[in-house]
Amino acid sequence: MATHNRIKQTEIDFIKESSLTIKEIAKILGRHHATIGKIARANSKKLKRGIGRKYGLNQDFFKNLNQESVYLLGFIMADGCVSLGPRNGGVVSFTLQARDIEILENIKKMVNTNCPIGTRVIKGKNYVRLNLCSKEMCDDLIKLGCIPNKTLRLEFPEIPLNLIPDFVRGYFDGDGHIKVIKKSDDFRHKNDYLRIQFTGRHEFITSLHSKINDILQINRGFVQELRDQNCSHLVYNGIDLSILVGSFIYYDSTPQTRLERKHQEFLKFIELNKTQVYRKTKHLFGIDQK
Repeated sequence: MATHNRIKQTEIDFIKESSLTIKEIAKILGRHHATIGKIARANSKKLKRGIGRKYGLNQDFFKNLNQESVYLLGFIMADGCVSLGPRNGGVVSFTLQARDIEILENIKKMVNTNCPIGTRVIKGKNYVRLNLCSKEMCDDLIKLGCIPNKTLRLEFPEIPLNLIPDFVRGYFDGDGHIKVIKKSDDFRHKNDYLRIQFTGRHEFITSLHSKINDILQINRGFVQELRDQNCSHLVYNGIDLSILVGSFIYYDSTPQTRLERKHQEFLKFIELNKTQVYRKTKHLFGIDQK
């Protein structure tokens, strides 16, 4: 049983010199783990908690950049939240419309967690929610540029060229839009066409525009700044152009690294148009070279 006696200098010295976990030290000294943690912090001593996790989680997921980790990085930058706090250490959270629960199911598989998906109703609409509690994971995301309060500042991360489509796809699944525009709704076009759109902070959207255009070797698409909202749309319209950009987005994707609802919308448009992209995407992108 934990005691409430005043902490002794010998105990402080033991904590400062120990390589044990907080849980192990607490057991040896007969103190509450919160007391041990407080003393360690006061003496600039870093200790592993060792208290045990309620749910399993691969906390090293973002330490190595690959298709899955970069896809999820993009998705979090668009539609996730990274938060740090004194009580829970750090949380990566997601709240999505219930129809997109497949994304949360895919995320669970990626990070190897058994954390349950919660449900809630907001203004009459059904939502699903997933919380990944890990300060280590949050710290890794912050190093990659995904910061708390990302609405205040968000920059395109430094990632390998061959993984950029995965990052863009993750962002697109989180804050992108794909829609067939009927010619009857737009008198400027003779045929139905596809619109691919990204939304986000203006600075990030302009850098995304430049990155996509540089890789595709084009000077197309436009950025539309939304008045009084500090965000912008990046829009690609057309048939050949949208198929080209869509082919880039879904380059080398897997069922686990794409939202199938949007992917099917793209595939249906290709099937209806039977249009051939004017260059072979693999050669054009140049992203198959590691």
